[in-house]
Amino acid sequence: MFVQSASATLEDHPYISDPGTLIEGFENVSDWTVAGTGATAENDTSIFKEGSQSIKFDAVNGTYSTLTKTVSLNLSSGDGISIWVYIVDKTKLNSIGLRIASVTNWSKYFYYSWSVPLENGWNYFIVSKSEFTNTNSESWDNTMVRLRIILSLKTGQDATVYFDDLRFGIVGQPSEVVSDSIVLDTSSKEGTVLPEIETGVLETETPSGEKPITEMTIKELKDKIAEIQQQIIELLKQLIQLIQEQIVQLNSKK
Repeated sequence: MFVQSASATLEDHPYISDPGTLIEGFENVSDWTVAGTGATAENDTSIFKEGSQSIKFDAVNGTYSTLTKTVSLNLSSGDGISIWVYIVDKTKLNSIGLRIASVTNWSKYFYYSWSVPLENGWNYFIVSKSEFTNTNSESWDNTMVRLRIILSLKTGQDATVYFDDLRFGIVGQPSEVVSDSIVLDTSSKEGTVLPEIETGVLETETPSGEKPITEMTIKELKDKIAEIQQQIIELLKQLIQLIQEQIVQLNSKK
């Protein structure tokens, strides 16, 4: 895990074949409106992923706090939204949310939140458009004019979170796994953390009749990851049961 990087390049993320288009670099905190009693935001040049700085967001006393920016984004074509988030203390947080709307009054919008598990340090979040909750028939064909980041804190807690490098149009390259805390969401609300995994090559051969991994969409890749994870869980359960049986047999011989 590293705190500072000059830029977010393909070399930094070998599991990404196309990093997409930068839609927010968090370089100018004055572009954002802070809401939430006691909440503050400032640019930070010591902890960042892209450009020369990030936005440091402080929320206090368990208050629901937000950062909101006026934008003009065409997200109609392409998929995959990603953001780097640095968490100082994950125990202070309930969730981190992202809201996108084509209207200024938030009467309709897309929303996604990341909750447990989160990791201290850098977290890399990726989510496809289909996984956002749609309120009041928002459409990706509309031009998005509001962007909002939401911090939900645990009761009475203070939290500090840094945001950087929000991108759209991410294309995954599942041939390698790297370190840093990576969050690949396999459900509509919570992610699966793969912390500090050493770089290695994954098999890309697939059984007859299945689509090759390199041709899968982000949603298909996440479904495949969830399937593999469930298989691993079942194998671990069987291993635990076998160990328990061996312990019983050894105890019976004493």
